[in-house]
Amino acid sequence: MVNVTERDIQLAQARGQFEKLMYPLVVQVHYEQTLRKIVIELNNGATYTLSVQYCQFLEKATEAQIAEVQIVGSGTAIYWPQLDEGTTIRSLLEGRFGNRKWMEKMNQEFGIPIGYWSEIHQTMSELGKIGGSVKSKKKSKASKV
Repeated sequence: MVNVTERDIQLAQARGQFEKLMYPLVVQVHYEQTLRKIVIELNNGATYTLSVQYCQFLEKATEAQIAEVQIVGSGTAIYWPQLDEGTTIRSLLEGRFGNRKWMEKMNQEFGIPIGYWSEIHQTMSELGKIGGSVKSKKKSKASKV
Protein backbone atom coordinates (compact mmCIF):
# COMPACT_ATOMS: atom_id res chain seq x y z
CA MET A 1 0.00 0.00 0.00
CA VAL A 2 1.24 3.49 -0.86
CA ASN A 3 1.65 5.91 2.02
CA VAL A 4 0.17 9.23 0.81
CA THR A 5 0.94 12.30 2.89
CA GLU A 6 -0.96 15.57 3.12
CA ARG A 7 1.93 17.16 1.20
CA ASP A 8 1.49 14.59 -1.62
CA ILE A 9 -2.18 15.53 -1.86
CA GLN A 10 -1.39 19.24 -1.95
CA LEU A 11 1.19 18.74 -4.70
CA ALA A 12 -1.26 16.65 -6.75
CA GLN A 13 -3.92 19.36 -6.40
CA ALA A 14 -1.43 22.03 -7.46
CA ARG A 15 -0.42 19.98 -10.52
CA GLY A 16 -4.09 19.59 -11.40
CA GLN A 17 -4.68 23.33 -11.20
CA PHE A 18 -1.61 23.94 -13.37
CA GLU A 19 -2.89 21.44 -15.97
CA LYS A 20 -6.27 23.17 -16.08
CA LEU A 21 -4.66 26.58 -16.65
CA MET A 22 -2.01 25.59 -19.16
CA TYR A 23 -3.61 22.87 -21.27
CA PRO A 24 -7.02 22.34 -22.86
CA LEU A 25 -9.45 20.03 -21.12
CA VAL A 26 -11.07 16.90 -22.50
CA VAL A 27 -14.82 17.36 -23.00
CA GLN A 28 -15.53 14.13 -24.88
CA VAL A 29 -13.62 10.95 -25.69
CA HIS A 30 -14.49 7.79 -27.60
CA TYR A 31 -12.88 4.94 -29.49
CA GLU A 32 -13.35 4.85 -33.26
CA GLN A 33 -12.97 1.12 -33.85
CA THR A 34 -12.90 1.23 -37.66
CA LEU A 35 -9.90 3.60 -37.55
CA ARG A 36 -8.38 2.11 -34.36
CA LYS A 37 -8.10 5.62 -32.95
CA ILE A 38 -9.05 7.34 -29.73
CA VAL A 39 -10.88 10.58 -30.58
CA ILE A 40 -10.51 13.30 -27.97
CA GLU A 41 -12.50 16.54 -28.19
CA LEU A 42 -11.01 19.46 -26.27
CA ASN A 43 -12.63 22.53 -24.74
CA ASN A 44 -10.70 24.81 -27.12
CA GLY A 45 -12.55 23.35 -30.13
CA ALA A 46 -9.69 21.12 -31.25
CA THR A 47 -10.02 17.39 -31.80
CA TYR A 48 -7.06 15.14 -31.06
CA THR A 49 -6.87 11.63 -32.53
CA LEU A 50 -4.55 9.01 -31.17
CA SER A 51 -3.63 5.81 -33.00
CA VAL A 52 -3.93 2.88 -30.61
CA GLN A 53 -0.78 1.26 -32.04
CA TYR A 54 1.41 4.06 -30.66
CA CYS A 55 0.20 3.77 -27.05
CA GLN A 56 2.23 1.43 -24.92
CA PHE A 57 -0.58 0.78 -22.46
CA LEU A 58 -3.06 -0.06 -25.24
CA GLU A 59 -0.71 -2.30 -27.21
CA LYS A 60 -2.18 -5.60 -25.93
CA ALA A 61 -5.67 -4.38 -25.06
CA THR A 62 -8.82 -5.83 -26.60
CA GLU A 63 -11.25 -3.73 -28.62
CA ALA A 64 -13.74 -3.84 -25.72
CA GLN A 65 -11.09 -2.67 -23.23
CA ILE A 66 -10.03 0.20 -25.47
CA ALA A 67 -13.63 1.26 -26.07
CA GLU A 68 -14.27 1.71 -22.36
CA VAL A 69 -12.46 5.03 -21.98
CA GLN A 70 -13.45 7.74 -19.49
CA ILE A 71 -12.63 11.36 -18.78
CA VAL A 72 -11.05 11.85 -15.35
CA GLY A 73 -9.36 14.65 -13.42
CA SER A 74 -11.99 17.21 -14.42
CA GLY A 75 -10.92 16.80 -18.04
CA THR A 76 -7.15 16.73 -17.54
CA ALA A 77 -6.83 13.01 -18.29
CA ILE A 78 -8.41 9.92 -19.83
CA TYR A 79 -8.60 6.50 -18.21
CA TRP A 80 -9.29 2.89 -19.18
CA PRO A 81 -10.80 1.19 -16.09
CA GLN A 82 -10.54 -2.36 -17.45
CA LEU A 83 -6.80 -1.81 -17.98
CA ASP A 84 -6.25 0.39 -14.92
CA GLU A 85 -4.28 2.70 -17.22
CA GLY A 86 -4.58 6.34 -18.09
CA THR A 87 -2.76 9.37 -19.44
CA THR A 88 -3.00 13.13 -19.19
CA ILE A 89 -3.89 15.33 -22.13
CA ARG A 90 -0.61 17.13 -21.43
CA SER A 91 1.36 13.92 -22.05
CA LEU A 92 -0.49 13.30 -25.30
CA LEU A 93 -0.03 16.84 -26.56
CA GLU A 94 3.67 16.59 -25.71
CA GLY A 95 3.87 13.35 -27.71
CA ARG A 96 4.47 10.95 -24.80
CA PHE A 97 2.69 7.65 -25.41
CA GLY A 98 4.63 5.35 -23.07
CA ASN A 99 7.72 5.00 -20.92
CA ARG A 100 11.20 6.06 -22.00
CA LYS A 101 12.07 2.69 -23.56
CA TRP A 102 8.80 2.65 -25.54
CA MET A 103 9.35 6.19 -26.78
CA GLU A 104 12.90 5.35 -27.89
CA LYS A 105 11.43 2.46 -29.91
CA MET A 106 8.85 4.80 -31.47
CA ASN A 107 11.52 7.40 -32.17
CA GLN A 108 13.59 4.81 -34.04
CA GLU A 109 10.55 3.80 -36.05
CA PHE A 110 10.04 7.43 -37.14
CA GLY A 111 13.73 8.21 -37.64
CA ILE A 112 14.11 10.50 -34.62
CA PRO A 113 17.60 10.19 -33.09
CA ILE A 114 17.81 8.09 -29.91
CA GLY A 115 17.79 10.33 -26.85
CA TYR A 116 16.27 13.31 -28.67
CA TRP A 117 13.30 13.76 -26.34
CA SER A 118 15.41 12.97 -23.28
CA GLU A 119 17.84 15.71 -24.25
CA ILE A 120 15.00 18.18 -24.87
CA HIS A 121 13.39 17.34 -21.51
CA GLN A 122 16.72 17.66 -19.69
CA THR A 123 17.46 21.02 -21.31
CA MET A 124 14.00 22.35 -20.52
CA SER A 125 14.28 21.09 -16.94
CA GLU A 126 17.59 22.83 -16.51
CA LEU A 127 16.06 26.04 -17.79
CA GLY A 128 13.24 25.65 -15.29
CA LYS A 129 10.58 25.63 -18.00
CA ILE A 130 8.85 22.36 -17.10
CA GLY A 131 10.54 21.33 -13.86
CA GLY A 132 12.55 18.20 -13.22
CA SER A 133 11.19 14.76 -12.73
CA VAL A 134 10.84 13.44 -9.23
CA LYS A 135 11.92 9.88 -8.59
CA SER A 136 9.39 8.20 -6.37
CA LYS A 137 8.99 4.86 -4.71
CA LYS A 138 7.22 2.19 -6.73
CA LYS A 139 3.51 3.02 -6.73
CA SER A 140 0.61 0.66 -6.64
CA LYS A 141 -1.70 0.35 -9.66
CA ALA A 142 -4.37 2.27 -7.74
CA SER A 143 -2.19 5.38 -7.74
CA LYS A 144 -2.17 5.80 -11.54
CA VAL A 145 -3.78 8.88 -13.10
